[in-house]
Amino acid sequence: MLHIDRNALPGLPRPVFEINAEKVDNAIRLTVMVSTGHDITYMDIEAIDADTFERSAKSWLLDRPYFDGDDLPWAIAVADATKRISIWLKKTSMYTATTPA
Repeated sequence: MLHIDRNALPGLPRPVFEINAEKVDNAIRLTVMVSTGHDITYMDIEAIDADTFERSAKSWLLDRPYFDGDDLPWAIAVADATKRISIWLKKTSMYTATTPA
């Protein structure tokens, strides 16, 4: 499991205090941990390849109900968190193997 909190990502805007990534079957479960009074949200995203995962993860994270769509600090945090998760996935060989066409 990968934890991205304010120690790793100081620009993480409130109410979010941590983003977690963990392997669940052939998918990666992203969990957004938030302060009291807000609902925790999670999504399982299939880890087919780096590009597909990153697009899906960014889209889902940017759509969290805690921020407006144009919230710059959240967009920056999402880009950084997604990149960190993708690097972690590559290091741990968690992407599903694909056969070239």
